[in-house]
Amino acid sequence: EAGKLYVLVVQYFNPRSVFSVGSPWVAATFSDPSGSLESALDATEVPGFPINPQLQRWVVSPPPGEQHAGSTVHHVVVEMSFSEAIGTDGGGEIHIYAPEGFDLAAPMQCAPQIGEVLGGEKKRLGVVQSLAECVQKTWERYPTANAASWDTMTTVCYAYIGANGLNACRPLTEEEAQNSQSARRLQADGGDA
Repeated sequence: EAGKLYVLVVQYFNPRSVFSVGSPWVAATFSDPSGSLESALDATEVPGFPINPQLQRWVVSPPPGEQHAGSTVHHVVVEMSFSEAIGTDGGGEIHIYAPEGFDLAAPMQCAPQIGEVLGGEKKRLGVVQSLAECVQKTWERYPTANAASWDTMTTVCYAYIGANGLNACRPLTEEEAQNSQSARRLQADGGDA
């Protein structure tokens, strides 16, 4: 029917040979199902795409244990192996797209909370200037850590491996945040906090 949009969804197998230049795809219409030259109405070419070598290995492995909705998953291992270099002189790019709902670009984040860390192994990391610095130091030294704490009075940072959660957990108030900054300034100036 003229003026109507048709959508054709197909499945195909890529050729086994590698093509650095894409071959065009041809869409043709016919006046009857014979597909004969006499029934041809029109044809158009659509640009094709190059065919790269097949991956020899492609595995995405989350860490062991249950996966819970909405939680950050650390240390997901992505393995891939190619039969030859990708791109000109090996300078190609690899783009990995996760299924809908998975955010591969999610940064490691820490929401400041007041509370006591429950369970887990506690590691003293030393004095730092902020919770953000403590979190960064924690993830650098102990990649499997799942909590960090920072004492606003002593400015000592602790990492926790296998922490079960927080007791009496609540967000840091604006006043508490300002008080902790004032305490840090006093300590930096040599005063008592």
